[in-house]
Amino acid sequence: MNKITPVVGLLASLAFSSLNTSCAQDADIRKFGLGVAYSPFDMTSISGSTAVMPITGINFVANVTSEFRGELTLGLSNMDFKTDKEKMNMFSTGIGLFYTKRIEATVLMGGFRFEYLSGKAESKTSMGENIDNEVDRLSLGPACSFEQLFGMHFGLGAEVGVRASNYKEVTQYPGLPDAEYKVNAWYMQNTIFIRGYF
Repeated sequence: MNKITPVVGLLASLAFSSLNTSCAQDADIRKFGLGVAYSPFDMTSISGSTAVMPITGINFVANVTSEFRGELTLGLSNMDFKTDKEKMNMFSTGIGLFYTKRIEATVLMGGFRFEYLSGKAESKTSMGENIDNEVDRLSLGPACSFEQLFGMHFGLGAEVGVRASNYKEVTQYPGLPDAEYKVNAWYMQNTIFIRGYF
């Protein structure tokens, strides 16, 4: 009995390893993916208490070849600060192009992202008057990510990126002309994501 146990353990290990490699190889040929991405500290503005907000997005993936991937992301964010009498709603869209390297069930990616974000913020003065703020942001920068595949249809991963951005903000004060200013800024964007492949 003691001699059979190691043999059974070895066969089970080989079977599991073979199954895991097979699943990873099957996952390699999946052409499309759909998932959810979450960026907890996206720099959505350059002023105010809502300058850094979380953004949740839908992520579409197309594996063009075994070494090249394109991604489209649509994101939304809204926050309402009751104590500061301030709220902000944002919409973002972005395109990513990545070189991919697969090592069994692990996918390593490196490339660039281009993103556009727009939104509005509303706040109130101490006199109860509304101040409206419109934000437009264009950003571009490198990104690298890691994804772990589980079976043929599921992946979990994280991404780190640096963005060079151009912000344009227009503020409307009660009874005053609109104030417009532009600024270039760098920021870091970290994202976690979950995807299904088909």
